[in-house]
Amino acid sequence: MMRLDNAKTMIVNNQNTLKNIISSKQNVDYAKAATELSQQQTAFEAALSATAKISRLSLLDYI
Repeated sequence: MMRLDNAKTMIVNNQNTLKNIISSKQNVDYAKAATELSQQQTAFEAALSATAKISRLSLLDYI
């Protein structure tokens, strides 16, 4: 009987966790998400640009 109770408790906990995950994905602040996406894209592009500039340098550029 104890195993069944433990299994039932685990199932209830899993259901609650899944409900929380679903509600957090459905209740999105679209303006905030768009702003964060834009910031991440800008940071990514800056990192790509810096990498491209660094990779073009040769040993002669340091002398």
